[in-house]
Amino acid sequence: MRRTLLLTMAVLFCASLVLAQAGSIGVFADAEGAACSFNLPGTFFNLFVVHVNSPGATQSKFKVVEANGANLVYFSDSPRTGYSYSGNTQTGITITYPTCTASPHWIASIHYFGNASSECSRVQVVPHPGETGVLAWDCAEPPNQQVATGG
Repeated sequence: MRRTLLLTMAVLFCASLVLAQAGSIGVFADAEGAACSFNLPGTFFNLFVVHVNSPGATQSKFKVVEANGANLVYFSDSPRTGYSYSGNTQTGITITYPTCTASPHWIASIHYFGNASSECSRVQVVPHPGETGVLAWDCAEPPNQQVATGG
């Protein structure tokens, strides 16, 4: 019984390390990935997609949605200078980083016009259409596709 418990704990620990390597991709009010709150009704503003908690990544694939009463008008998005991309954040985007980049690092800006939104509204990263998770590729040769968390 003790051996089974230790083996189970070891497998869970290794699995958590693998998931942690992909990190998390989230939407923030600042390019450093530190500020989560924003409330800017009646103004144009940018939100920033930031890859956090990753020792290094070369690419990511995801979509951004407004949820819980977010009342925003999307205008455009722009990946960081030097990053290549396919698609857009509203329908699904793949962003390739210029080098293996450790986090936190800002990967794209989304340009919105804010209307009055409910207090618990949010903008979040979700899986790209057709994918089962938010994806990131590590810095191995060749890169390994991993599931990151969104938020």
